[in-house]
Amino acid sequence: MLENLEEYIEQKYINVNTHELDAEYKIYNYSQFTQYKRFWNDTTKACRGLITRKGEIISRGPSKFFNYDEIVQPPVSDIVGVYEKVDGSLGIPYELNGSVYLATKGSFASEQARMGTEILNENYDEFLVTLINDLLDIGITPIFEIIYPENQIVVNYGKREELIFIGTVDNKTGLIDYEKYREEFEKLCAVVKKYTIEDPIPEKTEGFVVQFNDGTCAKIKSYWYMNLHRLVADKDFYRMTLESLINNNDMKWLDDIPDEFYQEIEKHRKDIERKVSNETTRLVQLLTVIKEQHSKEKDIALRIKEFPNDMSFLFPLWRKGTTALREVLLKSLMNDYRKSNNS
Repeated sequence: MLENLEEYIEQKYINVNTHELDAEYKIYNYSQFTQYKRFWNDTTKACRGLITRKGEIISRGPSKFFNYDEIVQPPVSDIVGVYEKVDGSLGIPYELNGSVYLATKGSFASEQARMGTEILNENYDEFLVTLINDLLDIGITPIFEIIYPENQIVVNYGKREELIFIGTVDNKTGLIDYEKYREEFEKLCAVVKKYTIEDPIPEKTEGFVVQFNDGTCAKIKSYWYMNLHRLVADKDFYRMTLESLINNNDMKWLDDIPDEFYQEIEKHRKDIERKVSNETTRLVQLLTVIKEQHSKEKDIALRIKEFPNDMSFLFPLWRKGTTALREVLLKSLMNDYRKSNNS
């Protein structure tokens, strides 16, 4: 189906979940580990809410696309569409036992998937379901943003509880077509707003998605959204990165972090690793000189004590090696950070 899929699942680059009602239904989504490592290829980009039955793609979200400042930017003349970036949960419809359900990017059973299916069945008539089914039958997936009050991420949509039609995805290519079925869906539900390249991003919105003439897309998020998202998330990325390194690179907390912040997180990681590397080099050199000057352990220990600022690092390095030193250095950075931030 997709090249190296099983290998990437085993390596934790792709997550797969099975439907509780039918084990033949599976949904694939790239992992946060993939985003953090920026391990992008045709397979990982395709697995963004990709749904299969008996190994055949029956429904899917669009292939992964990136922020505008992360790509080689085509000329403005290549932009063929500018659309609202709704701050909800991506809803991906699929058919099971004659009924239409909504999944989210990585789950058949998430709260947003359950609520999206409920909104579809209770807030809309059968014409919307029929149109969705007809498109699924020909290998086209209409995709929606699911919004409701309890699912507010940053943008406040008030009491709105609805599905907003984004466009349709070709199950073979993963590309979005915003226009082909827009008029049909506009008669049945809300659709994403259209803009021009001259329009500023409206206040208190997430931003835009721009589409280029080859069908690919990019996100442009508003400064308002990015700044408020940081406040809402209330995350100290430096501290969290340092903690993850202390805990042997357990990056599970990335599950809750938008990929827009990954560059900042990676910058923190590199900065921390640089400090640890420089200190390790310095301390190894110092210990080497001490050991060249003294052969007896007692003399080495006494000499180390003559370096009060480095003593707590030299003893672990001497007794247990660079792995133990790394742990002590990381914890020292954390102590310094806490002192500087009074936490």
